[in-house]
Amino acid sequence: MAVIGLLETPDQERHGDGAVHGEHRSCQDRALRGNGDREDQSERSEEETDRDEPVVLAAILSIDVLERKRREEDQHVSGERVLGEIQESEQCRHDPSRPDHAHSVIAISRTVKVERRSKNSAKIATVIDVAVLGRVGIDLYPNQLRTPLREVRTYTRFVGGFAGNVATGLARLGLKPAIVSRVGPDPHGEFVRDFLSGEGVDVRFLAVDERLMTPPTFCEVWPPDRFPITFYRYPTAPDWQLAPEDFDAAEVAAAPFLLATGTGLAQSPSRETTLAALSAHAGTTIFDLDWRPTLWERAEEYGELARKAAGNADIVIGNEEEVEAAAGDAHTLLELGVRALVLKRGERGVLLFHEGHEVDVPGHPVDVVNGLGAGDAFVAAFVQSLQAQLPLEEAARRGSVAGAMVAAQLACSEAMPTLEELEAELA
Repeated sequence: MAVIGLLETPDQERHGDGAVHGEHRSCQDRALRGNGDREDQSERSEEETDRDEPVVLAAILSIDVLERKRREEDQHVSGERVLGEIQESEQCRHDPSRPDHAHSVIAISRTVKVERRSKNSAKIATVIDVAVLGRVGIDLYPNQLRTPLREVRTYTRFVGGFAGNVATGLARLGLKPAIVSRVGPDPHGEFVRDFLSGEGVDVRFLAVDERLMTPPTFCEVWPPDRFPITFYRYPTAPDWQLAPEDFDAAEVAAAPFLLATGTGLAQSPSRETTLAALSAHAGTTIFDLDWRPTLWERAEEYGELARKAAGNADIVIGNEEEVEAAAGDAHTLLELGVRALVLKRGERGVLLFHEGHEVDVPGHPVDVVNGLGAGDAFVAAFVQSLQAQLPLEEAARRGSVAGAMVAAQLACSEAMPTLEELEAELA
């Protein structure tokens, strides 16, 4: 029996070419301000704002407030939101000739900075609790355990990837998540969409890339601690093509929670889209370091980009290797303005850094079958706990238990616990 914190078990990753690489990745003040405002950002002087790094995003997004009011009339919430500077573009849908046409524009470009909503801004209606950005595809897990991939004969297909797994976990725990990603125009992409929709995940922002196929991921299962992964994402994958036109930027920015990962920074345009979404988000922003060297063409770029993303996050999650790759150590990450750091330590559980304190949260014992989905289950239960306004330490404890529950099964997405199942395990 192993003790699971987030089940940070060592394994190996392979790229589509079969090359083997050793690595695996498997937070109450601000964390509970899901609908709150970032006063520290709104109170900054104009001069300070001008010193910020520009968000690189070759797009201008327009939000038609009148249309939104009509769409969301039954929710009795309306208002305007202005982020950054207003620019004109062919993509802007406003018509100045219409005197009754109120509009607000999110302008994001190479020369335009995106500001988070100030505390005096009106709120945009949102129908989602959590926006989950990132990798999604299919997992092909072997039916023959403790068997080299070359000898495996049959597999079971599951929805996989951080965004797919976490969105499923959040839905099963009673939240309303939306996945913000891309799949291919193939039956596997249809399978992903159908499964997530059936689980209660909002798939309006799951775009279809007409050129790229939905990527499969294979793994070997050697309990309790070895799970080599083979990715097929070369030279690129649909979710790395995530662009502003794939989703409603205002709705995502207004969601109580936003989750994004380091893998989304590995290629453009997902890199710029992810950084812009993190910067514009007004609620609790969570960044999972998700350091996977084999998915980076230039691995040396990871640190700078991860620090930029972390600087726009309230909570950062990662294991010891990921923290070292991103910033060298935990304290350097915290100096970026991160309000809480969740440091995953495998069998030693989780170490929380928050308000100058360090809290040790022990792991949860379990007989491990497959550890690959434990970290994603942790994130889902962690966010659900924050949404329920539970203390940070309790959120981490519940996350560890959810991770252990998934590690005891072969699947990842389909093993995510419901709220009733999680509460029963916690009892």
